[in-house]
Amino acid sequence: MALRLLEDSTIWPGLLILRLGDDDKLQWVTVLPDSVTGADWRALSLACRAIAARAEIKTRTL
Repeated sequence: MALRLLEDSTIWPGLLILRLGDDDKLQWVTVLPDSVTGADWRALSLACRAIAARAEIKTRTL
């Protein structure tokens, strides 16, 4: 099952608190840097930041 990264997720350099969900399900996932490999941490952090930046650009009014 694929879940989307939702608003209210917290993305800090040393902690990711991800609010994931779809129409029927909501789940919180906490990820610490020592719970995954360094490469996985960088990839996940970068992906979350990119999704958040894209969402911010879409909601910004000009």
